[in-house]
Amino acid sequence: MAPNATHTANSIRQSDCNVLKKEVKQLEIFSSRIMERELSWTETQIPTESDG
Repeated sequence: MAPNATHTANSIRQSDCNVLKKEVKQLEIFSSRIMERELSWTETQIPTESDG
């Protein structure tokens, strides 16, 4: 039973790892999009701040 349980735990850990890798990839894409948006937003905001 012990080897079987270990194998099951390892396969679960492996699939969890794969899922996490995919989620991390999506988060990296998402955060880079947010950064681009914030950069373009600050670029448009800077002139109005210097006017006032």
